Amino acid sequence: MKYGCKILDPKRFATTAGLALALLLSLFVAAPARAQNAAEIAVYGIDVDVTASDAVTARANAVIAGQRTALAKALAMVAAPNDVARLPALTDSQITDMVADYAVESERSSTVRYIGRLAFSFRADAIHDYLQQNGIAFAPSQSPPVLVLPVLLAGGKELLWEGGNDWLAFWAKHPPPAGLVGVVAPKGDQADAAAIAADDAVAGDAAKVQALAQRYGVSDVLVAMAKPDASGPGLSVEARRYGVAGAAGNFQLHVAGDGSDPGVAYTEAADGISQQLQQDWIDQNRISSDVEQRLTVDVPIASFAQWVELRRRLAGLGTLKEVDVVYLMTNHAEFDLVFVGDRDQFSHALQQRGLTLQDAGDGHVTLEFAGQTQG
Repeated sequence: MKYGCKILDPKRFATTAGLALALLLSLFVAAPARAQNAAEIAVYGIDVDVTASDAVTARANAVIAGQRTALAKALAMVAAPNDVARLPALTDSQITDMVADYAVESERSSTVRYIGRLAFSFRADAIHDYLQQNGIAFAPSQSPPVLVLPVLLAGGKELLWEGGNDWLAFWAKHPPPAGLVGVVAPKGDQADAAAIAADDAVAGDAAKVQALAQRYGVSDVLVAMAKPDASGPGLSVEARRYGVAGAAGNFQLHVAGDGSDPGVAYTEAADGISQQLQQDWIDQNRISSDVEQRLTVDVPIASFAQWVELRRRLAGLGTLKEVDVVYLMTNHAEFDLVFVGDRDQFSHALQQRGLTLQDAGDGHVTLEFAGQTQG
């Protein structure tokens, strides 16, 4: 997402408070959140193993095979699996045209065999064009990361930071690979323990959950409560998601695990959580057109803290591509918001971030915090 400033009247900042607000705005404009609309879609960890008449041919064939596997993963990052499955097949040369770059993560070879792990970067515009031409809705950008709080329900106790929480230890050592929705595991340090306890997380204490979210610079927190099966290696997980506007959905899953390796159940559960988060993001943000729309909004300003909070919430919008500040006073601003998708979808996405669009009736639209004014 880009921030810009079109018109700024210095006469409005004659007071100390006004100058402070102007300085804060400059930070708002100059230091945007992590870009949400990357020019490339990267896929890592593509394993290849190819045998041919000689090592050079084997390596070349491995790259061709690897890019096809990587494309399937890239498509799954931005579109629903059922939609991806009905796409027409592409030739190797067509896929090569979509590749921006590739890198070798590791490799070894013999005179006739090549074994390696490759990474590919695909042109995002090429991916989007391929989907759009075939009538497939897609999510145009990555989601801001989600903080996962792994709570273990064992022995009648709720464990978060306490010793014996193998679920937390697993997330710390095995963070999921990068995907459409980044997942952040907590540090589990004293500051975390002071911010929220296991029972607070299970209860969904809004103030404490959001305080921890702000500490990690995220908008959403997923409380993942894992309960080992009474008999057998399986694991049941109940996941509750909380955003800036409060509860934002929940889901459940059960994994079978492996009696010979206790860690398998945790791996399967973490993968299931990552897949569900990605699917939810696609369902909420996929669009059938990447045509940009522009909406001018009036924004009431109550405090410096509101500016910071507003920026945090806007950074969580996948369909919002650009924010231009048209006009600014100490208690009021006017923004041009550039987004993709339709107005209703954009309004719904804002509501999920605790922001509302209100038609003033005179042609003006107001963007404001839902509920009581933030201080």
